[in-house]
Amino acid sequence: MPTFFFAGRRIEKKMPAKMIEQLQSEIETSLAKVEPRAELLLCELNGGTLRLFIDHPDGVDLELCERVTRQLRALRETYGLEVSS
Repeated sequence: MPTFFFAGRRIEKKMPAKMIEQLQSEIETSLAKVEPRAELLLCELNGGTLRLFIDHPDGVDLELCERVTRQLRALRETYGLEVSS
């Protein structure tokens, strides 16, 4: 039997806004434990990628993004995770 591949667009279901708000609240609670001065500005889900935009009074650097990413280890099992300022 020959193998056929289909190179089409994946259809993604859009997550309801209420679920995004709940996810953002959980992330904010988790971050407050290790980075209390960091602020989650925006949380968006695009396909299977969760994008987080953060801010900090002293600025956002790579080390802060890495600490936030490590703190959210459980989310990386479900989503691709991007953390930036």
